[in-house]
Parts: sequence; C-alpha cells; structure tokens
Amino acid sequence: LYFKFKQYREKFLGFVGGSSKDFSRVVMVTLTLKRDVTLVDAWLNIGKYFNNFYTKVSNWCKRHYNGKRPVQLRSWEVHRDGYPHIHCMMVLPFEFEVKRKRSKKGGMKVFVEQSLRNKFKSFWTLGWIDVVGVVNFNDAFSYIAKYAVKVAYDVDNFKMSILWVFNKRMRSEYRDWE
Repeated sequence: LYFKFKQYREKFLGFVGGSSKDFSRVVMVTLTLKRDVTLVDAWLNIGKYFNNFYTKVSNWCKRHYNGKRPVQLRSWEVHRDGYPHIHCMMVLPFEFEVKRKRSKKGGMKVFVEQSLRNKFKSFWTLGWIDVVGVVNFNDAFSYIAKYAVKVAYDVDNFKMSILWVFNKRMRSEYRDWE
C-alpha cells in the first residue's frame, strides 16, 4: 500500500510544477454526510455522491481553465457511528493564493481563498465540507495514506467490516494521468 501511494506522489508532483509558498494548485477536501440519510443508503450512494461532487468541480474547471480537469486521489473513512466520509486531494489546473494561520486546535493550517472555498461548498450540499490548501506534498500524501492504512490496523475490525460489507475500496484515483 505504501508503494502504491509513493507512485501516486510521483505522479502528482509531475502535475504540480513549481508553485511558490504563497500559491498552490493542490487542495485537501474532507466531505461528510448529514445524518438525515440511513447508514445503508449513505454507504450504497457515497460513490455517487462523490462522483457528483467531482463532476461539478471538474466541469467548473473545464469551463474556466481551458478545458483542463483536476486530478484527484480519494480515500473513504468510517466514523465511529459507521457513516462514511471522504478525504480527497485534488490538483487543480490553476494556482490560488494560500495563507498559513493557526487553527483552533493550535496547529498550522493552510487556508485557501474564500471565493474558492465557497465555490467548493456550493458543489457539496449533502453535509459539511472542509477545504484547505497544500504546500507540502509529503504532508498531503501522509494525510491520505493515513486513512487508508488506519483501517488495516483497526483493533476491532469495525471499519474494515463496514468497507467489506458495502464492497468499498479504500482509495481511488483519477484514471487519466496524462
């Protein structure tokens, strides 16, 4: 699994090019679902929900940035209550400004422009969304890999069993790397 993520890292680095510290082309997106849908429906449709979100982002990028689509790598995660949420890294076809600030928990967080954040929020109406910028690829890939590996070390196998029951793979990537 680590080797596979190492390959993804090299592919993403090829897309990004030379970004400065004040600008980035990469966002980390966390998508959660409202609890107004049943657990079974959430898992059966999480792929469709994500594909709808990604299609909206992709169409917006294609319309405004010379037909180019974002590249994405995503991972499912299981909440304690069994509901899914998604961690996704996207390489966008444009640069945007980022600002480093202290988060509420005391760590550093890389914030994206408010207009970009609002645009992504308009594409995800099924729950909560968090959009942060990425300036360090090692941190970004560690973030995604953490959730993929976390399931393998699940002590009571709750998370692994949920993924197995609903036939979900831990990770997925955009197929057209060229």
